[in-house]
Amino acid sequence: MFKTRSVYLYIKIMRTSYLVFLTCITFNLYGQINLKTQSNFNQYHAERTTIATIADTLNVLDVFDGMRLTVQDTDQLWIYNGTQWNLFSGGSGGNNLFDSNRPILRIPEETTIIGGNTVQDFLEWWYFTPPTVTLTHNPQVFLEIGDSARITFTYSVNNPGNAVISNGRIVNNETGDVIANFGSALSGTVQIDYTPLQTPSDTFDLDRYTFTASIDWSFGTESGTDNSSTRVVSAVYPVLFGMTTDTLTTFNNLYSEFSAEKSVTSESNKTALFTGTGLFCFCMPDTWNDNMLSRIEDPNGFNITNSFTRSENVLVTSSGLTNNWIDVSYSCYVLNTGNTVANNVLLTFFR
Repeated sequence: MFKTRSVYLYIKIMRTSYLVFLTCITFNLYGQINLKTQSNFNQYHAERTTIATIADTLNVLDVFDGMRLTVQDTDQLWIYNGTQWNLFSGGSGGNNLFDSNRPILRIPEETTIIGGNTVQDFLEWWYFTPPTVTLTHNPQVFLEIGDSARITFTYSVNNPGNAVISNGRIVNNETGDVIANFGSALSGTVQIDYTPLQTPSDTFDLDRYTFTASIDWSFGTESGTDNSSTRVVSAVYPVLFGMTTDTLTTFNNLYSEFSAEKSVTSESNKTALFTGTGLFCFCMPDTWNDNMLSRIEDPNGFNITNSFTRSENVLVTSSGLTNNWIDVSYSCYVLNTGNTVANNVLLTFFR
């Protein structure tokens, strides 16, 4: 009696579709070789091994790389990759499980190499898009130098492709320090105490910081990092304005005179509302890049710049703050003469 042993060799050639050739090489006891090749994929399906449940893969003997099994209770086709059994999309009956009841998230271009080892990998590629992370903060207003506030950062991860998220973090870009690690969490909040000082000496006391949230992600053979837009936390010296009857007294007590009307905002053109009796006075910190006004307009849009006198190097000291600042230089524009009675008069000051 002759003993034979069969070896199955699989060759996959891609053109516009998949074509699978099955070659059966039979060795007999005398070393003779019988070679049979068939290109009928459906006929190969009929010849493959069938098991009752996926648990029966443990009982299959003489497994080899590329071996395929049909599981009767699910009508799935499984393939052995040399180390383990994997579900192979495209098995018999057209009833293999694949969740396509979800939106397609990306489409390949002509030269895209999708990669992967199975049809399952190919199909899953269409339903994946990299996750994104966003970062917001509150309050978003400018803080006055010398004041303090608790800033709340809120991070959120959008992960429609079900990637594996890791190493979530919020970074202080000025120092490179990680102020919070949130790992794989998809949302949450982080707080810092912001205390900007005239002379910084500790953590979170500069006049400006930027923060970014980042995540690492992986999906199959793909991986990457996503960064949120940058969030800015900053502090400024205020614009001071109001009505004065005595410029000398006002300049000596500028902060206390106008603290009720101060404007804590960024460097820009300003519209100020004046109420009272006396002279219009408008002062801006010399920390501005441009503190030379080009135009002052009255409520009707008329240019009244020549009606004002500019005073420079007016030293101002704050009061009533958590950490008061001292002798900060200001430039002031004061109405030349007159005893104006103002009732909600709007003036616009252009740099």
